[in-house]
Amino acid sequence: MLNKTSIRTIGVDVHKDSYSLCTYCPEADSFVGEITMTSSSKMVTNYVKRLI
Repeated sequence: MLNKTSIRTIGVDVHKDSYSLCTYCPEADSFVGEITMTSSSKMVTNYVKRLI
């Protein structure tokens, strides 16, 4: 499990109708999340909050 001080890199692929987000944790050398969602800033914010 990641602690709250871990650094995460979030890649975002932006399209007209959808966003694809992928989260990488360099400390663990692994991807910890990947999702495709409708293009909504609120959904992106919710995704980031779930990582904390």
